[in-house]
Amino acid sequence: MQIFVDADACPVVGIIEKIAKEHYLTMKKTASDCIPCGHCNKQCPFRVMQMERMSKIREYFGK
Repeated sequence: MQIFVDADACPVVGIIEKIAKEHYLTMKKTASDCIPCGHCNKQCPFRVMQMERMSKIREYFGK
């Protein structure tokens, strides 16, 4: 599952990803705060596997 679009596909995507990363790194809580307990997976009305996404987000942003 791909989280983000390839920046080579559109130059605007690279700018948006840079802004997103800058914002993400200023957040008090990040994906690294996830304690894979599964609570969010059970609560999500859209059946999104949040633990999996948190892991990929942590890898992508490095925190």
